[in-house]
Amino acid sequence: MAQKHHVNYHQQYDDNIFLIKRNGKFGLVDKNNNPITSVIYDDILPSENGLFRAVLNDEWYILNQQGKVISPAYHYIGYIEENCTKVKLFDKFALLHIDDGLLTDFVFDYIYDFLEGFARIRQGNKNGYLDKNGKIVIDCQYDDVGYFSQGLSYALKDGKYGYINTQNQTVIDFIYDDAGTFSEDLARVVKDDKTAFIDKTGKVIIDWMDYEAKYFLRGVAQIIIDEKIGFIDKTGNIIIEPQFEYASYFDEKTDLANAEKDGKEFKINRQGKQVGKAKKAVYWTEDFLLEDDQ
Repeated sequence: MAQKHHVNYHQQYDDNIFLIKRNGKFGLVDKNNNPITSVIYDDILPSENGLFRAVLNDEWYILNQQGKVISPAYHYIGYIEENCTKVKLFDKFALLHIDDGLLTDFVFDYIYDFLEGFARIRQGNKNGYLDKNGKIVIDCQYDDVGYFSQGLSYALKDGKYGYINTQNQTVIDFIYDDAGTFSEDLARVVKDDKTAFIDKTGKVIIDWMDYEAKYFLRGVAQIIIDEKIGFIDKTGNIIIEPQFEYASYFDEKTDLANAEKDGKEFKINRQGKQVGKAKKAVYWTEDFLLEDDQ
């Protein structure tokens, strides 16, 4: 019978696999505390589609549910989705398929996460796109690109932003000083220090505003005036006046948002009214105010 571990740390990863820690090292055991791996790793991340990422002496590996190492050593392994992940060797990235091996050479300075079947890639200071087969579908030619959402992505060329489709066709001209990702059929654009929302044809739907705005989610977009956060609806009307140092979007289930004001945090409804009790705030509002679009 396999010897059971005596540990000082125990965390459930799935129904039958637990992370343990002993003497500063990590391993996996089953629900009966029988070893799946040796307790030798510097870290083991939670299961991703039945696989684990493990770190040992600054090298990353992929483990299966039996604890077997099923990948070579890399200097970084990204999130595993549909048996694909980005891997880093020295200072370059490639795309790895768990079953089929490397789908690209190590030629990219970075590979971002996949969205709608495409990942942003960067070579030098230029950006393009890769598909899940490892094919470069848009060469690295833009100074900046976003994620494809609803079939379009913003791109930066010659100092101006526009929108392209997955065939690299310009759908909305490169005329904006800044641009955001499409969400709920609208995207935020900036021109001459004013903000508007356009549809996927480039038509202005919410006219130019003097304040900063974020993206639409569940019918509202956040706006920021004098570092205070409020909300507008899809007609551009302010439905909650900017007053919060921090605010989340409205939860899909509860239809409430988290908010922070005057050192207190609490939940609000779509009228901006506090729901329930407040408590001392713990949010870092500076991080929110400086973050990029989704």
